[in-house]
Amino acid sequence: MNLETVLLGFLNEDSMTGYDLSKKMDVSVGFFWHATHPQIYTCLKKLVSQGYITFDHEVPEFGPAKKIYSITKTGKENLLQSIKDDIETEEIKFPLLVSMFHGSELGKEHWITVLESQLIEQQSMLEVYENIKNNIPNSSPNQEIKIYLKLRTIDFGMGYQNHFISWLKETLEELRK
Repeated sequence: MNLETVLLGFLNEDSMTGYDLSKKMDVSVGFFWHATHPQIYTCLKKLVSQGYITFDHEVPEFGPAKKIYSITKTGKENLLQSIKDDIETEEIKFPLLVSMFHGSELGKEHWITVLESQLIEQQSMLEVYENIKNNIPNSSPNQEIKIYLKLRTIDFGMGYQNHFISWLKETLEELRK
């Protein structure tokens, strides 16, 4: 799976600007796929050159012109093929754990501060996912599969956040002894 597939997936749902794509990623798939603004815009240029997306200029009454990106028929075909072909388990990289594993010389107080900050951040992310889930109607696989699959990915993210928060609280409790 790559960023191109992620962006094509969003554009398959609706046309939008690069900025809108970035925000949409942050509040939907951000817990399992992240990209910076430069990465998104570089990828959009590539998708345009490949003929997978097009764009129109929108000139608002105030402010600069915007590019509104839309998926093409070829882009949709590529998206569906990529989704079908690219299902694999990715290797997890977790810089916090590497830092903790090798960072004992930084001392207890350092790690308490770092983990308290992480706890606040992760609790905030959990709230974001809960808000997203609350705005999606319940669905079963026999009703609307599109909504059901989105709910299941959000449930996974919330489960991850809940586990991470529990782990952080437990670790902080032990460090504070």
